[in-house]
Amino acid sequence: MTLPTAAQLCDTLGGDLTAYPGFVAPAAEVTAVHVSELTDPTAYLFGGELLLTTGLALPASGRALRAYAARLRSAGTVALAFGVGPVHDEVPPGLVRACRAEELPLLVVPPPTPFLAVTHAYWLPRTASDRVELSDAVSGHHALVRAMLADDPAAEVVRTLSLALRSWVAVVDPAGTVRQVHPSGRVSDAGSAVGEAGLGDLRDVHSTASFAQGDDTVVVFPIPLRDKVTGYVTIGSDHRLSGTERRLVFTATALLSLEQAEIGRREEALLARRSALAELLDLGLVEAARRLASRTGDPVVGDRVRVLVVRSGERGHPPVADAVLRWSPTALPGGAARSGPGLREQRSWFVVEDTADDVDALRAAVRAVDDRAAAVLSRLVPTGTVHDVRAGLWQRVTVLDAGDVVGPLPPASARTAGALDRLTAYRRADLVASLAAYLRHRGAWDPAARELGVHRNTLRHRVERVRAETGLDVDDPDVAAELWLELRATGRA
Repeated sequence: MTLPTAAQLCDTLGGDLTAYPGFVAPAAEVTAVHVSELTDPTAYLFGGELLLTTGLALPASGRALRAYAARLRSAGTVALAFGVGPVHDEVPPGLVRACRAEELPLLVVPPPTPFLAVTHAYWLPRTASDRVELSDAVSGHHALVRAMLADDPAAEVVRTLSLALRSWVAVVDPAGTVRQVHPSGRVSDAGSAVGEAGLGDLRDVHSTASFAQGDDTVVVFPIPLRDKVTGYVTIGSDHRLSGTERRLVFTATALLSLEQAEIGRREEALLARRSALAELLDLGLVEAARRLASRTGDPVVGDRVRVLVVRSGERGHPPVADAVLRWSPTALPGGAARSGPGLREQRSWFVVEDTADDVDALRAAVRAVDDRAAAVLSRLVPTGTVHDVRAGLWQRVTVLDAGDVVGPLPPASARTAGALDRLTAYRRADLVASLAAYLRHRGAWDPAARELGVHRNTLRHRVERVRAETGLDVDDPDVAAELWLELRATGRA
């Protein structure tokens, strides 16, 4: 809203309001026209007023007059307009000296001009400005709502708000990354503002921050979603935002919050579908998982995949899961369970595609949200072995030190890898687990059978079946070593 200035009022009123000789009507905006005969009217002033007085109760002494002028100046009065005629035939010289000493602009309302003429001249343009501002505000709110129908609602809301405020506008995520900015050439300004804002102190949905950055005033507003902050609207402007402009910002943040809620619902549905795919793979229902993926449009599960298990802190699962999904956007989250002393740790597992093998990138992503998290990633394994591999890694991750993120062990040999694939395909008995127990106990039948919960003769039969299926002598130390390393590398021992 544009307010009339004292200089504009003098121009409008002509000889009915003039600057006293030696004074200049200021170009400062006038927030209100106020009439007072009090010697101390400051209790009734908010700042920015044009004060009218006839001098009815003015003190006589020069010291008291200067104190009067000083009080008006400190209260932010734009100018003092003295009405000549009703009480004084001229402006008292002592008042002139006091205003000059305190640098308070002094205007004159000559007789017989009524004070009502000054107030009328002020409120006519003020009312017109209010109507224009209201019209602009309604148009601005409508434009913001229409922006939500665009293909990219967030980008269109930012652009519309930027044009309405005549300022640059950016949307920043909770981590401080600039996601949207308009005009696009102000990306560096938005980035600098994020560093200056200290977003860590703006975790409350009602908090805001403002500070100077070069010639701009930067204001940061949170984007709330229920009781959480999901991002920030950052505005850089060469003027102070008016109340109407701030209401436009609040509308924009509410619309962006709705957009975030919709994105959240879509992401929750996506994760629920992918979690169902992971559970089907864990149950060995590979074809069922593939049929479900083809119907839902999710990535089709290949013949070989990797399995990832992560151990994180008590509250670490949601952010760790987000980190894994940033590392491998097509990962299938299998779920989480509490573990460790006092159940203060979380263990999560994921099925990831065959190309997800950058362990360094995985380590950086996980440590960014939990520097004590540990993780282990398997080699490529047949999709039908997800459960066995996951069970093995589930145990292996418990012995890793905090912060360890490790990749697969190197392969032992082609013959042992192929042998384990043939054992996995054998469906009448769990030959892989039987072989792992037999090798773990170094060929001792009784403890290996107890581990499996079977009779020793049953285990003898299974080991003979292993020999028949693989053509390998599992009692040969070299073969046994290769098989054991392969079982460990694929998380099955």
